[in-house]
Amino acid sequence: MQITAEPPTIAVSINKENFTCEIISKSKKFTISILDKQTPMSLIGTFGFKCGRTVDKMEHVTCIQKESMIPIVTDHTTAYIEVRLINKIDVGTHTVFIGEVTNADLITDKEPMTYEYYHDVKGGLSPKNAPTYVGTQSKKETKQGGKNNG
Repeated sequence: MQITAEPPTIAVSINKENFTCEIISKSKKFTISILDKQTPMSLIGTFGFKCGRTVDKMEHVTCIQKESMIPIVTDHTTAYIEVRLINKIDVGTHTVFIGEVTNADLITDKEPMTYEYYHDVKGGLSPKNAPTYVGTQSKKETKQGGKNNG
């Protein structure tokens, strides 16, 4: 979510059990790929429902590296954001990472997928470690790549 316009600052909430939380804490930077509406559920499943400790999420995707030197997924990506960590807040099960945008660019003019579109049109679910997860999920978890193990 956007925190300020000047300097451009955003925040993300990551479950403490997720490998991503550990990586951001150590590297002090992260990237965000904004996906288009045509993104296959298999790609979403890989990054949202599988653990980077046990699965090489980058194995079957195209990436670029820019200023941060962190891989930026470009498959089905409309734009990307590179972020330098400036603060983090412990909020129980999650850590909120606050960062200054260091670089961003538009890759295509395809329409981005919103969270609402992901849920309402694609039938997507929230992984158990997501900040939006509520209660037990249905059989669709398996279709999307299984439960998130961090």
